[in-house]
Amino acid sequence: MPYDEEEEILVNRLGWLGWRSGWRGSGLPGASGGRLGAGLAARLLPEDVHEIELVLALPPEEALALAGWVLSSLGEPVDETRLAGDKHELRAVVGSGAENLNPALVTLQLVATTAASTRIRVRGVAKEGLIRQRAGRRAAERVAARLRASV
Repeated sequence: MPYDEEEEILVNRLGWLGWRSGWRGSGLPGASGGRLGAGLAARLLPEDVHEIELVLALPPEEALALAGWVLSSLGEPVDETRLAGDKHELRAVVGSGAENLNPALVTLQLVATTAASTRIRVRGVAKEGLIRQRAGRRAAERVAARLRASV
């Protein structure tokens, strides 16, 4: 997945949070300013990226269903893509960081290793402000832990 696409999803999500906060503060003018300001600031922030690879003793179809359920239970699914052969990719925006207020994009790439096992690469990406929360790492670890616990 292109990294520009990850950044766009995160910038849009942070802009939406700015819009919502601005709306509560002063209606439409505040919402517009909040979205614009949050979106511009988000483009300048560095990203926290973390990847985890695990193998689940599940057939590919069951692993795909489990991965979709885990992402839905922890966040808001963004999309699902079937890549070449038995390779699938699912993405969701998951709350992470302090009190799960920082949106992190989690991407799961599933590849069938055998008929009874599936390799999953968990990638967490989040924007980091002045205080490092390691939100990308924490989101990836939370999704991986839920996947492991569900098998």
